[in-house]
Amino acid sequence: MPELKIHTYLLTASIFIGVAYLRKFSKQEYIIFGFVCYVLFVDLFAVFAIAGPNTWYYNITGLVQQVSILFFYAFIAPIRYKKTIFVIAITTLILGLLNYTSGQGTDEFNSITITFFGLIIGLISYQLLRNIVLSRDVRRAASVGFLVANLFYFVLTTTILTSVPLLVKLDMPRATELFQINHFAFSLWIVFITTGFIWTKR
Repeated sequence: MPELKIHTYLLTASIFIGVAYLRKFSKQEYIIFGFVCYVLFVDLFAVFAIAGPNTWYYNITGLVQQVSILFFYAFIAPIRYKKTIFVIAITTLILGLLNYTSGQGTDEFNSITITFFGLIIGLISYQLLRNIVLSRDVRRAASVGFLVANLFYFVLTTTILTSVPLLVKLDMPRATELFQINHFAFSLWIVFITTGFIWTKR
């Protein structure tokens, strides 16, 4: 299956390694594991079921992923942050749908909303991670690996996805090479999550 990118293999391997080390999922770990399975399904469906351009598909699935992560953050966040994160999640959903239906549209990557709110997710990830570290409860926090993964992934990919469209007009081969970093970051996203699962159980 030459169409499968290497990060898909890393993704699958990481899932099974994580499961092998886990004795029992906590509620948070079930949700995080659901995110991993969702992303795996999205990639595999794109490879095997969508013929032709799939930008429209990744615009929708990317928005769903971001909004879902924000709602999860609202669930695990300290009380003083819950309302703010919930409002950000609703705003992300509304602006994302508006951009998809009447802004950048279905054929163009919705960079305005996806990259902006990706950066917001990175910042929220940092704040929640900081709270866990300062509380000295890191070892018991099932979400640590997920927060680290999102902080790394969304900040890095926001930079890449913002740069690639500009570079395409100047040097297509270089733009393609730069985009490959996004696949590498995606693979590390899964590795960080799995490491977090194992670490909290050992």
